[in-house]
Amino acid sequence: MTQNMGLGLVYTLENGDQRFLCYSSIEESNFNIFVTNTSEIWSTDFTEEKLEEQIHRSGVSSTESYIEKIREAFECSVISLELQDGRVILKIKDDSWNATFDLYKLPVSETRTRLQALVFNLADQVSDLKKRLKGTRIVRR
Repeated sequence: MTQNMGLGLVYTLENGDQRFLCYSSIEESNFNIFVTNTSEIWSTDFTEEKLEEQIHRSGVSSTESYIEKIREAFECSVISLELQDGRVILKIKDDSWNATFDLYKLPVSETRTRLQALVFNLADQVSDLKKRLKGTRIVRR
């Protein structure tokens, strides 16, 4: 399940003195946003219907366009994170679009599996970047 995680956006966020990692993934054509403090994970847990509703509200017509809109928002907008009653509320405020996501804490067993998949996926990305940079340096010489 999570071993085949298609990792999307990855950003760090702060809430007071706490840091969080916010990331998205696509698994079996299902898009979700996750937030972790490295010991707990919260998820949007989008069903197909919930995701379609979010896409419709955002004013785009496809999942791909929606994911791109979220990526752009994380790069250019004000993102806030609140911890409230065991859930995370993620808010995106942009000139043209506002969105609020409720993320709910995952069970411990799923958290462990997801954290393991996330760590190895990030390590693979770092390794791939190092290889590409090394290849770029060779070409420039």
